[in-house]
Amino acid sequence: MKKRIGQCIRKRAGRGLTLAAAMLLLMSGSVQAAEWEPVTIDFTEEEKEFIENSGEVTVAFIPDRAPLSNIDQKGEITGITVDILNMIEKRSNIHFRYEMMPSGMRVVEYIEQHPEQLVAGVLSDSREFVDEKYLLTDDIYSDDVALVCKAGIDYEIDAKDGSYQLAIPKNYATFEHYVKEQFPQFEVVMVDSTLECIRMVENGEVDVAAQNVRVLEPLLSDPHFEDITVLPTFFMRENTAIVSGVSEDHQILTGILNKCIATISETEISQFTVDHTVASVYRMTFSDVLYQFRYPFIAIGVLVLTLLALMGAFQVSKKQSFVLLEEKNKELAEAVEQAERANAAKSEFLARMSHEIRTPMNTIVTLTELAKEQQAQPQKLKEDLEKIQVSSKLLLNIINDVLDMSAIELHKMKTAKKLFDMQELIGSIATVYESECRQKHITFGLEMKMADGYVLGDAIRVQQIIMNLLSNAYKFTPEEGEIRVTVKEIPTEKKNEAYYKFEVRDNGEGITEEMQQRLFLPFEQERADTYHQYGGNGLGLAIVKNLVELMKGTIACESRKGEGTVFTVILPFELAPEETSKEEKKGKDKQVEVEKKQYDFGGKTVLLAEDTEMNADITRDLLELVHLKTVWARDGETAVRLFEASAPGEIAAVLMDIHMPKMSGYEAARAIRSMERPDAAEVPIFAMTASAFEEDIKESRNAGMNEHIAKPVDIYLLYALLAKFLQK
Repeated sequence: MKKRIGQCIRKRAGRGLTLAAAMLLLMSGSVQAAEWEPVTIDFTEEEKEFIENSGEVTVAFIPDRAPLSNIDQKGEITGITVDILNMIEKRSNIHFRYEMMPSGMRVVEYIEQHPEQLVAGVLSDSREFVDEKYLLTDDIYSDDVALVCKAGIDYEIDAKDGSYQLAIPKNYATFEHYVKEQFPQFEVVMVDSTLECIRMVENGEVDVAAQNVRVLEPLLSDPHFEDITVLPTFFMRENTAIVSGVSEDHQILTGILNKCIATISETEISQFTVDHTVASVYRMTFSDVLYQFRYPFIAIGVLVLTLLALMGAFQVSKKQSFVLLEEKNKELAEAVEQAERANAAKSEFLARMSHEIRTPMNTIVTLTELAKEQQAQPQKLKEDLEKIQVSSKLLLNIINDVLDMSAIELHKMKTAKKLFDMQELIGSIATVYESECRQKHITFGLEMKMADGYVLGDAIRVQQIIMNLLSNAYKFTPEEGEIRVTVKEIPTEKKNEAYYKFEVRDNGEGITEEMQQRLFLPFEQERADTYHQYGGNGLGLAIVKNLVELMKGTIACESRKGEGTVFTVILPFELAPEETSKEEKKGKDKQVEVEKKQYDFGGKTVLLAEDTEMNADITRDLLELVHLKTVWARDGETAVRLFEASAPGEIAAVLMDIHMPKMSGYEAARAIRSMERPDAAEVPIFAMTASAFEEDIKESRNAGMNEHIAKPVDIYLLYALLAKFLQK
């Protein structure tokens, strides 16, 4: 299996990744001044005595590992790992003295030469430290390891041993054993520094290089390495700890360190990470700017030379020089106009998005305040809550569009391959828009020409494409107009494949030829007043085009101003096998029916794993409405412990958040499924999370979960799924 690296996601995101981390901290309110509340730790008498008599403890760090550990311009040792040690020092009252290991020296060699010292930031999973000669603390920091290569190389996952050369810094030698065991196709080359590794990849001296992603981020932001990209087929989690030689004092010290490590929160770790990433991003030098914009500078130089030549030729032929100069000016004006139009489109989009988001949010906030005062007027309270629900769904749709566009641009959008009935899907869409058109006095027509209608593909994405096109047609078709949808199956030479042609035709106001050239670009709308007259965020058609291309199809638009528009989409599908019965077809992709009906689960108990207390309270109230008792676990580790402590059959279902401290929802689900008790394999486990991409759903299934419910939770979907599993 070959993978073209030029098609991989370009990880020029040193700034992007850290910016995303900063945004998450800002949204959660976690970015504050680094003054943490005092923590009380229960040390034993032996540990207290050790602390009083410990004196100064020397801790060494691995060099050339910024932002984890490095020597800054002032000659001071700094980094994320150093900040964690500073926190441990404050909470243990043990005084640390820091020094940097010699560049290229292995940790085991350093400990042999300095048995009384500690080394921080070492790979805790390394086989080198399994030996009884070493003591390891609990993990102090975790991050990912990435492989980088030059864009455009061919990489074969199943290549024979030693097919590719992999550069690793000498001070990262613990990673060498992991690579040799897990990836024999790589021949390891030990290099003095990470920077030298990247340069060797850039020069073609080695195929790939390995390093922690935080160390790679600033280097990949360097414009000199613009051809370097991340190899997406490799993943390793790097867990780091503090290591020392074995002695009686070190055993006591390790116990003290572990108690301090346990008090350091994820928020504090995130703050340290932001301090050394967002706050310490790669700062471009003047030479970097010259290098990054070398082509524009070259172009400017060429343009200057051209103008000088024209001025010389002007003396020979004024007329010819004047014509050439006019042509150049026209080209430059068009380029400037195009750039200004792109910037204006983005600015208008941001202004529209601000209005689009603030409008429903204002409704939600205002009506929530009003609802507090409507306790004595139930009918008015019900009306306010219904308006809040409508505004919430509108806000969710806006957010979903932005997330879809983001997923597409990051190449994270995936498509499913499930059996569904095309006739039923198109019919349900038509039912919705037929009603909408009737209210606007628009004639709606539907024509379907297909043999069976059962195909393998992504029904949700097909629905998204057709509904976006219909929404566009509905928006720009006036009263007494007409919208017609045609779906036609086109057989191919292959017996089990067919193309489906979808046409959405209207006789609305049409699209200008100029607008058709940029119709599928994000943020674009035809006129400045289009948004005010028709609404929308300018992402719908861009999402449609990307989805069509993701499904290996085509999309075309024919339109004349004042006469109407025709969008034509052609998508390939695999047909259902002929031997598949109608009953099997209907059962293949059967969805849970979501109805607003009364449910009563008779006091059964549900285990709720949710690290946010407010979310837990809301979910608990929803479950109590249908007579379900709730046992709350604040993290995945507690959820596993509570399930293990319960009697077999006592827990009727588990609602599992994914991103939790101590143990993720995936890990917790696997732990429950692996228990040796009669209900461990059968108890329904639902993922209930804001992670809703296709790969998130797949990961939930792989972890042993029965269903995946995206937040914000549809309460009736939740009730229906619980009924499906609990009322059998």
